[in-house]
Amino acid sequence: NYSNVIEKYLDLSKPFEKKCFLPVPKTADFFFIPKDQQKENHFFNLIPITDLFVAEPKSGIMTGRDALVSNIDKDLLKENIELFFSGDFKTLAELGVKIRKTKNWDPERALKKSNKKLAINRIIKYNYRGMDERYLIYDNALVEGPRFGYLDLISINNPAISVTRSLRTDHFSHALITALPPEKCFLAVKDSSYVFPLKLEDDGKKFNLKIPLIGFRPDPRSLFYYIYGILNCPIYRKKYDTQLKRQFPRIPFPKTSDSSRNYEIFIEMSKVGKNLAELHLKKSALIDISIFDIGKSGDFKIIEPFYSGEEKKVFFNKKEMEKTNDIAWIGSITMGMWKFEIGSIPQLEQWLKARRYINPETKKSGKKQKRHKGLRRPLNIKELNEFLILCSVVKNSLEIIPELDKIYEKID
Repeated sequence: NYSNVIEKYLDLSKPFEKKCFLPVPKTADFFFIPKDQQKENHFFNLIPITDLFVAEPKSGIMTGRDALVSNIDKDLLKENIELFFSGDFKTLAELGVKIRKTKNWDPERALKKSNKKLAINRIIKYNYRGMDERYLIYDNALVEGPRFGYLDLISINNPAISVTRSLRTDHFSHALITALPPEKCFLAVKDSSYVFPLKLEDDGKKFNLKIPLIGFRPDPRSLFYYIYGILNCPIYRKKYDTQLKRQFPRIPFPKTSDSSRNYEIFIEMSKVGKNLAELHLKKSALIDISIFDIGKSGDFKIIEPFYSGEEKKVFFNKKEMEKTNDIAWIGSITMGMWKFEIGSIPQLEQWLKARRYINPETKKSGKKQKRHKGLRRPLNIKELNEFLILCSVVKNSLEIIPELDKIYEKID
């Protein structure tokens, strides 16, 4: 609007008054808004997470071409491989997978560096968005940034804590343990996620932890789960939200005058942090999918997922909610579960929307739907169970997290 531009120009043309200027801060950073300097200084006195690990953290996998190398359906991914290595780029394009040379990738060179058999054998599961797991062709010839030698160390026996270094979202909820190699932006769609493995060797004895000088000497594994507990404390996240959005987290430790008491508090946090970690790794005895009711349905096509707080149900098709028979829904889902997020992404909604049913014959804006988005079929039983497991993980997480806060109050 031209008049608004003129108005702003006139305002900026006026002489600045002294009251417009903020006092010079006592830190190295200069801001154009008032800051809680005491909190800022306290945060900078905590131990950076990077000082608690030996190896420098690396970001997750940069696929470079999701439509070709990543998919929810493993069979579609295999079909991509067969079409690519047969040179049938035309059919791939018709399916929404465009094969073209870029600054960092040449399809002709990729065809020479790998082959169909190798690529199929290199299909793995990876974390795509939070707890949303998908299949990936983990092949150096096809993936732009695989991070071999670091991310491939991650396993159920060698999990990794992942966090962000900077954020463009309005609050920090960007911490998750993983037993799978993660995608670069799996904690934040626009920001990189960095990975801190437990050990430097899969199933090895060489831990990736540095023991800090805190008045007692914890073992590396306890320290690992202590860090995870801290990162999931709502009090911690809220208190340092501003700081956590512009740098790696810093970790507080107990500082009472009694070192033995400090160790007791540390172990308390470590134990609860471990319980939460095992839950997020889906290896906890707390996981129980039998508590969730399932609506009768001919199939489980996810058309338009919708949550009803009144009924505590997730419906797979909002338009069919009024029907009483033969519709797909999952019951015993609380509002807290539906809103539970990792990286500002509600996890149940993310999982469902990523698996929306797409009719293979349906065109959108004159083009085929993108091949790596949605499912061309209903959920199968295995996938339905995966969603129920996720529901149980979220439900139990909401019960464990308040325990972390109670312990955190003794720490910071």
